Amino acid sequence: METEAVIKRSSSDKPYRQLTTTKTVLIAVLVAVVGLVMLYFGGLNLPWEGAKALLNNLGSAFIVSVGLALVWDLWGRRAFSREILETARSATEVEAAGLVRIGTNYVEDPDWEDLFRNVRKLDVFVAYGRTWRNAQISRLTSLSNRSDARIRIYLPDPADSETIKHLADRFSMEYSDLVAAIKESRREFAKLQKPGGAKIEVYYRTGDVVFSCYRFDKTAILTLYSHSRKRSQVPTLVCRDGGSLYQFVREELKAIEEQSKLAN
Repeated sequence: METEAVIKRSSSDKPYRQLTTTKTVLIAVLVAVVGLVMLYFGGLNLPWEGAKALLNNLGSAFIVSVGLALVWDLWGRRAFSREILETARSATEVEAAGLVRIGTNYVEDPDWEDLFRNVRKLDVFVAYGRTWRNAQISRLTSLSNRSDARIRIYLPDPADSETIKHLADRFSMEYSDLVAAIKESRREFAKLQKPGGAKIEVYYRTGDVVFSCYRFDKTAILTLYSHSRKRSQVPTLVCRDGGSLYQFVREELKAIEEQSKLAN
């Protein structure tokens, strides 16, 4: 039978911090004692008034400086160091994820104009995407005119009752309304196809839809869904190739493509 070893860190695991604290306190005590001695002699009935004033001022300065030094060294400097370390760690994590922007409005937050400008391969995975499609229709139309572009749209399969029931409940929609919205989306995207223009493919997929995503070559936008069953602001993440978040979107789109079939 295997046993699990539990390692507990004690205060002795941080000898450098303890030594620094001890040295700081000892020095502060010595300086404070010197200050008190100066104040003591400054309070005596000495014949030299200038010396009394000097001793009193120096003694007060020593004691005040000890208090400030203790506050900074034992609390302020360490809190500042922790903040710097946390900031550096957060920056490293954001860079590793390839995250370049976070928002709560997927229609306005990403720079769609810049994303559409030179894109060659556009992948869109949505439940029906009416709002996004209407907001970007002029850019989609311009992209569809380019012969070097390819557009793939992935939608839920309107013929799969389980898929539609689940999504209709999540979006608080009537079953028939959701089917109509998906079929409308297929027609509108298919209408963008023009002779000599971009290659446009619309796919149907059975199964749940837990997020929407849009991939523009090496930039991806991931939009989460709300469980509140009402329209609300949702997190929108913009990421670039080279990060773990973009890799996640890339692998998800690959799996979605394998699970999908061309819409009739």
